[in-house]
Amino acid sequence: MNSEYKNIIKDADTAVLFIHGILGTPRHFDFLLPLVPDGWSAWSILLPGHGGTYLDFANSSMDKWKAYCEKALLELCDSHRRVILLGHSMGTLLSVYLAEKHPDKVSEIFALAMPLCPHLTPVAMAGCIHLIYSSPDRAKGYFLSCHQACSIALTKNLFAYLRWIPRYLELFALARETREIMSTLKAYCVAIQSRHDELVAFRSIKFTGNAETIVLPHSRHYYYSEKDRKTIEDAFLKFIDRLT
Repeated sequence: MNSEYKNIIKDADTAVLFIHGILGTPRHFDFLLPLVPDGWSAWSILLPGHGGTYLDFANSSMDKWKAYCEKALLELCDSHRRVILLGHSMGTLLSVYLAEKHPDKVSEIFALAMPLCPHLTPVAMAGCIHLIYSSPDRAKGYFLSCHQACSIALTKNLFAYLRWIPRYLELFALARETREIMSTLKAYCVAIQSRHDELVAFRSIKFTGNAETIVLPHSRHYYYSEKDRKTIEDAFLKFIDRLT
């Protein structure tokens, strides 16, 4: 369910590298993968420590995530002239990190829910409780989207999540670094932010720099209304048209 998707087209000129968020899954991009043009390669990665247990996640690190993304980028660059980065949440921060480190290799980023100013709301807390204590078979709407976006096998022992604190501190540090980078980012970037994101403060749009910013009025961090999902799809197609 949470395995990587990798489709490398021989002699393809362009590749899209999809990078999911913290606790996330490559499946988050399932609705965008069919929009990748025929003849383009696509790779939706699974970050280290994801797709396994809560202990696997605790024992991973931001350094491992950065290294894995960089390795994937360089592998694609070896066989493609252009590599586009498409990230969600933490995946957008990792995309900016790669673009800053390899400006000669990354010139375009499509970013969903950039957590430049993370925050925690009652809605997010309710989603966490539902993830830990409820079955996805009984979930609907927003709560179902939380289950679908999480690749970690969770535990009901709340004290176990204390081991996750270092991972989130690393995330917050990367968010601060990215805020500083965005004003001078050379890569062309489209940033799509949800007006009612329960994990990302809306003031994040103040730090998107020169990015083309689009606001989804009826969506959250993982949950997209039908109309807003269409907005994302149309924006991605426009993004592709700009390149072709």
